[in-house]
Amino acid sequence: IDLHGLQVQAAIDLLKQLLALHEKNNPAGHGNGKPRTLKIITGIGRHSANGKARLRPAVKQFLAGRGYHVTEVNPGLLQVTLK
Repeated sequence: IDLHGLQVQAAIDLLKQLLALHEKNNPAGHGNGKPRTLKIITGIGRHSANGKARLRPAVKQFLAGRGYHVTEVNPGLLQVTLK
């Protein structure tokens, strides 16, 4: 999912909707046993005030606060292991 260019709150709201949809359609204990992942493009903050990223840290904090495992693939791309 490409969140790059969105305001922080809009990006978090979209992510909440996507995760809720995933959880509804993929209840725990179902599936083939392989963990599913989601790649999230956040960008690196070049267009943020003072060039300091706001979106990536907010997305990482949001996901970590909900118990998701987040890996930084590169400075503008996160990978999340879905529940």
